[in-house]
Amino acid sequence: MVESRLPPAFVDLETHLERWALPNTVARMQARDSANMADIEAFYGALVPRLPAALDYLQGIAYGAEMAACARNLLDLCLSIAEIAPAVEWYGQPRVIDGYAGSVLTITSELP
Repeated sequence: MVESRLPPAFVDLETHLERWALPNTVARMQARDSANMADIEAFYGALVPRLPAALDYLQGIAYGAEMAACARNLLDLCLSIAEIAPAVEWYGQPRVIDGYAGSVLTITSELP
């Protein structure tokens, strides 16, 4: 039996892991910028209705290196939703209008 890469209540979101469960801000910005709106909207439509349950689940888990991989994957999906939501809700396109391109931003520190 193959072990799920997400907590059991969220296994239906596994189809989005490869594209959107990304380890840092730069990777999430690059994924948004390189995606087409159909991919962004599919991910948005799948995860946004599940956000309250996902955040409730994550609230009970300590953040850090000892975090289970399935919980970390769920957290990474939630962080990607924060990155792509403006593309759907405000701009109607992957690139941020009147903002900085991800390629010109330098992230000076990441959470461990």
